Amino acid sequence: MTGCHFCELKVRAHLRAKHMEEKHGVPAPTCNACGRKFSYPHQVILHQKTFHMGEKNIACPVCDMKFGSKVNLYQHKVKHSTEKIHKCDYCDERFKWRKQWSRHMLKHRQN
Repeated sequence: MTGCHFCELKVRAHLRAKHMEEKHGVPAPTCNACGRKFSYPHQVILHQKTFHMGEKNIACPVCDMKFGSKVNLYQHKVKHSTEKIHKCDYCDERFKWRKQWSRHMLKHRQN
């Protein structure tokens, strides 16, 4: 939680820009290419490098594939893992991917 510079209201970091815009008329840092709004100016720069300029400088330690963000690398690294972390609440089946687990859970809920 961070304090607003104008009214000292405590707001969560990801909601800071929305608060500043709605309550105090201070425009949120915005990408000039797509209009997406961010909480902090440095996030706009990172977004532009990653999504609009195609910068990919974070390498997978297993296969050297390059990614534009740590989030994308994290999602990719699951492919190299054999661990099945998503467990069914009704039976002993486990899944590597959350999407597979969700589909499986629907079968139980429909019965």
